Amino acid sequence: GANVWHERQSGILDDKWRVTSIVSAYGDLLVGDSIDGRIGTLNKDTHTEYGEVIKRQKTSTPFTADQFPMSVAELLLTM
Repeated sequence: GANVWHERQSGILDDKWRVTSIVSAYGDLLVGDSIDGRIGTLNKDTHTEYGEVIKRQKTSTPFTADQFPMSVAELLLTM
């Protein structure tokens, strides 16, 4: 597959990722919060951060048709 670069962050405002430490314990991945020190669970099926929706931003190369710029009225993304 293609190499993709990303940095973990909280939201889309260049905030660093709130997680400061991760430990495997009791069958879970427990994480420490850098803002208020609370402990949470890291889970691939959870799409929030401490109950808050995680906002993401994606940038793509420009859409072209035979090297001519084009606009798209509707776009369906599956992620």
